[in-house]
Amino acid sequence: GDPLARSEMTEDMELATKLCHAAAMGDLHRLQALLAASPMADLADYDGRTALHVAAARGHVEATKMLLKAQANPLRKDNFGLTALDEATRSAHQEVAELIAENVKARPAQRQSTAQRQKSLLRASAQEHWAVEASELQLGNCISTTVKSAVYLASWRGTKVVVKMVKDDRLTMKLNASAGKPPTAIHDTAPHEPGAPEVTREDSEADNEEWELAKDELLHEIRTLSTIRHPDLVLFLGACLDSTPCFFMVEYMEGGDLEMYMHGQAKKIGRLYEAPLQKVLKWASSVARALAFLHGCRQSVIHRDLKPMNLLLTKTLDMKVTDFGLSKIINRQLGKSAGKAGAPKMTGGVGTWRYMAPEVVRHEEYTDRIDIFSFGLIIYFMCTGRQPFYEYCGQDPEQVLLAYLRGEEPRPPLPDSVATKSLRRLMNDCWHVLPAQRPSAEECTDRLAAMSAEKSEGCRAM
Repeated sequence: GDPLARSEMTEDMELATKLCHAAAMGDLHRLQALLAASPMADLADYDGRTALHVAAARGHVEATKMLLKAQANPLRKDNFGLTALDEATRSAHQEVAELIAENVKARPAQRQSTAQRQKSLLRASAQEHWAVEASELQLGNCISTTVKSAVYLASWRGTKVVVKMVKDDRLTMKLNASAGKPPTAIHDTAPHEPGAPEVTREDSEADNEEWELAKDELLHEIRTLSTIRHPDLVLFLGACLDSTPCFFMVEYMEGGDLEMYMHGQAKKIGRLYEAPLQKVLKWASSVARALAFLHGCRQSVIHRDLKPMNLLLTKTLDMKVTDFGLSKIINRQLGKSAGKAGAPKMTGGVGTWRYMAPEVVRHEEYTDRIDIFSFGLIIYFMCTGRQPFYEYCGQDPEQVLLAYLRGEEPRPPLPDSVATKSLRRLMNDCWHVLPAQRPSAEECTDRLAAMSAEKSEGCRAM
């Protein structure tokens, strides 16, 4: 591979983390020192949040001034589609909101270039033999979209695969046209449609910024996937980096995602589907092994967005982990020292609220134990068929986020009727209030193996 590219990526992530943490604390001395050491005030973590996002959300006026003076981009959107101005406005920090609004009017937008990263990856793809020619691919139907990406079924040398690329109306129209399909755009409302809002200069700049960020996230995911291999991870097959759009391919998982499967089973039986104990243990063991591998890599990987939609099933219902768009590569010592004093930590606000660890929501320091928290909630979903916190917030997971921000620690109920005693104990341990008290992925794997050896009782206690 390209060690220089990997080193640059890790250094960028560490700097983004330090900037965000200083901004969250309103620590002007630390912030000034970091900005003096590097001109990259606009550097963002892979959740898309910059130090300016964080300072605005916390209402730190002087930190906001310092970051704007250092050319932090107020138009940059995070993974939730929010700018720093949005953060200040929704948190009712009027003075900060006015500062940012004035800055938007006065300065031209700047965007982070991803060309160098793409060039490094292109070299790596040739050296590591995972480069794919765009002409080898026959694109099929679009099967899902997010704010930033589009996922397609495709045929590659006669094999059914899944392709992921940055979502863009113009590219989608071009791809559909080349496949002999009507040129339909993916966005629900295109700017030129009747009734759509007028596109301003700021909107156009923000769109360009969003495209650049989405592409950067895709390149990060390609780099992560191309360097890891494990039977419990969806298999990376290759990528094309010298075409427009660039894309990557993974194996096709015929069984769909866990959330879709659970809902499908519930629809068949007319009530919530509670997976049998042996199936839960099999699935949970696969996820635990995948996490143990990721957290134990030479350059440890934190998934950061573990949820049922990112757990895919084969035709025979074997489970694999996917979607590394928000993953975090950190130094090799994390697996040995997570939770201990001096262990590498990040700050953030990433992933999906319902499955997100409280320390991430609160933008506190965190370690690989955030994946373990999510893992505990996933086991709960497998056993009960209920989304975690359903009793607390129903269909509005934002209520959980707000509870965490108030310092509360809601958890799903675990009556004796749920699963078995040993599995309930594992769930409770996984979502422990203190991250350092949560088990490692390796310990989860061992405990699940011991449970699998016990007599099957059915996922509901008998």
